[in-house]
Amino acid sequence: MSDAVKILLVDDQSLYREGLAELFKKWDEFIVVGDAADGAEAIERCAELHPDLVLMDVKMPGMDGIEACGVIRQEQPGTAVVMLSLYGEKDRVLTSINNGASGYLLKNIHARQLHSKLLSVARGGAVLSDEVVPVCFDALRTQRFVPVCGEGSRQLLASLTDHEKELLRLIAGGASNKDIAAALFLGESTVKKQVSLMLTKLGLGNRVQAAVFALRSGLTE
Repeated sequence: MSDAVKILLVDDQSLYREGLAELFKKWDEFIVVGDAADGAEAIERCAELHPDLVLMDVKMPGMDGIEACGVIRQEQPGTAVVMLSLYGEKDRVLTSINNGASGYLLKNIHARQLHSKLLSVARGGAVLSDEVVPVCFDALRTQRFVPVCGEGSRQLLASLTDHEKELLRLIAGGASNKDIAAALFLGESTVKKQVSLMLTKLGLGNRVQAAVFALRSGLTE
């Protein structure tokens, strides 16, 4: 498919990468354009291949996936990164999200769930495995998610246009780019660009951070 989501697979275990590649061959919505064995190689491959989405292991020799995620999101802002891990340790989940990851999934995920969650990310959404959702709620309660809060968040909120505030409200409600496009009668590509610009203005790395910002600033009340 010419409009298939281009995926880069990153894992230090070649057998696991090969297994994922075989799985993706069953799904017409995706095409695997390459793979990498560590974070440094993932950065190089992203610069070369410009994938739509990177599915990346967290713990790897050399540069790990979390550090590589931050670099990729800075150098290739149009590329989404979803972390894949055996465990959902709080620090790794939160650091991944703060580094710009659009998702954190555990390797025990069923194939059909992986398919649907990655499609959601490709449409502009953010995803988490059920097991790590409590970690994020705990982080929100203890204010460890987004550093901006209080007066700083109110000043940033005031800098947004009414349209950007509406984008933020919709994101906080869980809307994907496709949902926002339908609600605001805009093209999906236009929404993607506007959301990206809004996140940049707020200094946020992804939609999860944006949703938390909206909650903390009182925009959703």
